[in-house]
Amino acid sequence: MDNTNKENTHKVFAYGTLRVGQGNYSYLLKDEPGVKYLGEDTIEGFTMIHLGGFPALIENNFVEDFAEIRVATKVVGDVFEVNDETMTNLDALEGYPTFYNRKEVETENNGTCWVYYHENLSKDTLERYMGNIIYFNNWLEVS
Repeated sequence: MDNTNKENTHKVFAYGTLRVGQGNYSYLLKDEPGVKYLGEDTIEGFTMIHLGGFPALIENNFVEDFAEIRVATKVVGDVFEVNDETMTNLDALEGYPTFYNRKEVETENNGTCWVYYHENLSKDTLERYMGNIIYFNNWLEVS
């Protein structure tokens, strides 16, 4: 079988405005060729913070220095399989790699996926956001 025209695909874990029904889902993912919705899922190891019109994830090891903060457990999101073009568009939307970084994480039901997150925040910045933790880790319950 000839696979020379087969396009690369990437699984992405969306936890904020890219979730089904949210604004950026309609803008970049809904009814797009090369995008397949795989379902709701969860990841561990991150805490969700509210940045105003959208959330961000911070790895729990950055939050653990704040003893008074309860580190959240599972983040709820949607998993999509996307083609190279859509992945490039997602990188642009998320400001990768300058605003958000991304890494592969294990989901509960869909295997390994990319997730966008904030990395290497300064202590001052982290302290400023600690009051904005979304403890239930589900953006759909906020928006």
